[in-house]
Amino acid sequence: MWYSPSLQQLLFLEAVLEEGNIVRAADRLHTTQPTISRSLKALTNGLEINLFDKTPHGLKPSSVGRIYGAQIRSSLEQAKLAFDLARYEASRDPSTSATLPTFTATSCPFLSNSPCREARVRPLLSKARRRRG
Repeated sequence: MWYSPSLQQLLFLEAVLEEGNIVRAADRLHTTQPTISRSLKALTNGLEINLFDKTPHGLKPSSVGRIYGAQIRSSLEQAKLAFDLARYEASRDPSTSATLPTFTATSCPFLSNSPCREARVRPLLSKARRRRG
C-alpha cells in the first residue's frame, strides 16, 4: 500500500531529528508536543517502518529513521529552493499568480500523490527561462 506523508509530518520529523527532542521541536515549530507525537505516530504507522527507538532518555532515531531523515532533509531543501525561485520570479512579474506550491513531484517523489503538483510551478519556471533566453 502506498502512503503519501503530509508536508506537516515531514517538517515535524525533520525538526525532531534536528532537535533530538519532541518538546524542543514543538517549541521551535510553535506547536505542542502532543501534536508532534500524534503526527509522528501517524507517519510511522502509515509508512509501516520504525523511525525511532524508545530509550530511557527519550526517542532515538532508528537506523531507518536516520536514512529516511537524510532524504527528507534533502527533499525539503530542494523544495524550499524551488519555492524561493518561484517566489522571486513572481515578484519580478506582477501578472504571475501569487499562489505558489511549496513542493514539486520531481523534488519529492514520495509525495507524488500529493495534491500539490509541479504543474502549478512549471509555467512560472518556463516563463523565467523564456525571459533569460
